[in-house]
Amino acid sequence: MPKFNYVAYAQDGKLEKGTIDAQDQDAIAQTLSSKGLIPVSIELAKEKSFSFKFGKKVQEKDLSLLLRQLGFLIQVGISVPQAIEMAAKQINKKSFQDILLEVSKDVSEGLTVGQAMQKRKDVFPPLLISLVITGEETGQLDRTMLLASEYYEKIAKIKGKIKSASFYPSFVLIIATIITTGIIYFLVPIFASIYKGFGASLPLPTLVLMKTSDFLHENILKFIVALVIFIIIFKRLYQNNKEFRKRIETTLLKLPVLGNVFHKIMMSSFATSLSSLFSSGVSLDRALDLMAQTSSMEIVKEGTEKASKMIKEGSPLW
Repeated sequence: MPKFNYVAYAQDGKLEKGTIDAQDQDAIAQTLSSKGLIPVSIELAKEKSFSFKFGKKVQEKDLSLLLRQLGFLIQVGISVPQAIEMAAKQINKKSFQDILLEVSKDVSEGLTVGQAMQKRKDVFPPLLISLVITGEETGQLDRTMLLASEYYEKIAKIKGKIKSASFYPSFVLIIATIITTGIIYFLVPIFASIYKGFGASLPLPTLVLMKTSDFLHENILKFIVALVIFIIIFKRLYQNNKEFRKRIETTLLKLPVLGNVFHKIMMSSFATSLSSLFSSGVSLDRALDLMAQTSSMEIVKEGTEKASKMIKEGSPLW
């Protein structure tokens, strides 16, 4: 049987840790409960304890683990503020731990979890805030937390697939660019001097290559500066211009092979998000509105907004 590491609170409030052989996590939870312990986390022994790589946003994988703990604690009857505080104590990253303790304090003082998270929307994703608010409205916060945990776990896997799919072509493109630039800058001048010694007329492609090499030698610093400026402008346009983002996304989807991969990943992410919202009790029109607000892709956002509008006007799903 697999080994599981567990963290649980005893009735006197002391934290206990240990390892148990069991078929699954449910069996361990029952065993701990029968001993009067309140489980905080149960993980396979081979898994490492999580720590938050905290920037402005929490990473999906870490968020999934946090939400699973919160859902489990609330499910066994722990009050929401105490559950958040207990989960916070399991986090290694001090900055995020402090934020969770502030959320716990706000909830203790009368705010809902959704309102407390809304105050810190630079940390918590908008979709999570919406799910939590819905869970509180329906009285199913524990279930919503667990569903959100599953959702962010799936999103983390999808993002991993995107990185895997884009890494190899990006790597090949970068290496090819470096090699091509090196050949033009270092090797072509050597052959150019040899060709000039022949005194023969050269074909147009060779002349173009030699001129390109001469240009690089004479303007290498200008070329580098221009490249940096281009990257900065491209990044700003992508961040601030909706039409530009849409064109780039459309172009990516039209790429051979990779375009199909990106399309499948995009649809998988969309379906996963929509499924999580439905499972949490969010209505279709509201779910689509939330998807449009939180989508990072312009073409998805535009299509979702259009679908939401049509449904509100009475159009059928098909």
